[in-house]
Amino acid sequence: MTDTQPSKPETSEGTDEPMTHALFAARYREIYPRLWLIASGITGDRTQAEDLVQEAAVIGLSKLDQFRHGSNFAAWLSEIVRFCSLNYARRTRNRATLAADPYVLDQSQGREDSAESASYQEVGHLNVNIDADQLGFDDDVLSALHSIGEVPRCCLLLRTIQQLSYAEIATAMGIPEGTAMSHVHRARGAMRKHIEERLRSKSGRSPR
Repeated sequence: MTDTQPSKPETSEGTDEPMTHALFAARYREIYPRLWLIASGITGDRTQAEDLVQEAAVIGLSKLDQFRHGSNFAAWLSEIVRFCSLNYARRTRNRATLAADPYVLDQSQGREDSAESASYQEVGHLNVNIDADQLGFDDDVLSALHSIGEVPRCCLLLRTIQQLSYAEIATAMGIPEGTAMSHVHRARGAMRKHIEERLRSKSGRSPR
């Protein structure tokens, strides 16, 4: 996983325009892929990521009066996504101590979020979907992704898939730029090692 293309420019920097529902929707659509990657990276659950981003959007819409004109919208909403995702991950870990079925947990969480998602329909045009399978991750890559920490995983996904600059990743994740760069490089090394070990293991089990 190497950098082969230039970083995409930040399109959701601060604006002097009042943050209306219409402007929120437009900005939200621009940055949805990165928000989804953050939620997916933190939770390790691609199917739940969409619901978490929508939950964050509902919260963001309810707090429009708290958004400071001229500040970075992407950073503001990314922080809300991180908060929702970390809360979900924490709840899931707590429930896991009861030895519940993960599939049941996912379904239960979806029902819990349904009430909040209903208010999302007030601005139904915000709905944006992403097909996680289009990312083309095979089992070895997914296993390697799950072997690294939440923040490094998010940084790596944002860099590799969204091709964000390290400055943009730092803004999205609320960390220093140098830390974002370090996370990406270390995550790549860890993933490479994990995949190599899996391939060696498979080769060792293969009949000769």
